[in-house]
Amino acid sequence: MKAEIELTPEQWERLNTIARERCMTVSQLLEALVNQALAENAPEDWEERKRRALSVVGQFRGAPDLSQNHDEYWE
Repeated sequence: MKAEIELTPEQWERLNTIARERCMTVSQLLEALVNQALAENAPEDWEERKRRALSVVGQFRGAPDLSQNHDEYWE
């Protein structure tokens, strides 16, 4: 699928400069930037979230009664 986008002359110039510095076309640069933005904002899958959460279990030491007396620790 092809799409059209509108850029200001300044945006086009800056993209052109970056693309030249990276030995890419502007189209290649835009595709890479879009892919990067999509990857950064992709929803994490449940298994990955669970793995990350479980990886920190037991890693931190705190007050043993924190869940019962949490208000006292905020003072």
